[in-house]
Amino acid sequence: MLLCVHTVICVCVERIFVGLCMRVGVLMAHTTLPYNTTCDKRSIHILHPHTQVISNCVSIHQLKARTGCASLREHFCDKYTEGSPEFHKAQRNFVESMASYSIICYLLQIKDRHNGNIMIDDEGHVVHIDFGFMLSNSPGGVNFESAPFKLTRELLEVMDSNSEGKASELFDYFKVCVGGGVVGGVVL
Repeated sequence: MLLCVHTVICVCVERIFVGLCMRVGVLMAHTTLPYNTTCDKRSIHILHPHTQVISNCVSIHQLKARTGCASLREHFCDKYTEGSPEFHKAQRNFVESMASYSIICYLLQIKDRHNGNIMIDDEGHVVHIDFGFMLSNSPGGVNFESAPFKLTRELLEVMDSNSEGKASELFDYFKVCVGGGVVGGVVL
């Protein structure tokens, strides 16, 4: 039941945060997916307002296992054809949603972010699931995570960067989105 409560809290905070940032024009409307949650005694149901379930998302772990791609960047190149307008749109969707979820993970101290809890939709958006460990709650009661949000080499590669933070237009855009979202949230 605690997982259910955490999920509902996280979705509500996400909606409030994105709504506030959109008012001041900091983040785009499509940076996070508009889903609802319902809970019963056994499970959580994630509902998209139009389709009732988020059916066009797959976890990064499953995506790599199904496609045989060695990295998320390779998946983006294969799926959207590197250099095409669709590829650039998917990268931009990835960056904007990644920035939004990075701020939300930081504010709520969401933990246990691994490739099974981070999904990618058909348009390249990042979607986080499983909010069982947040705020002061940690797996095994031990707070072993020192990073405020997940930003690995693999995620940076989708932004045309690397683990050293190589300059790229998309990585710079990510930093602007994160900085603008934090400032927008503080100003509001």
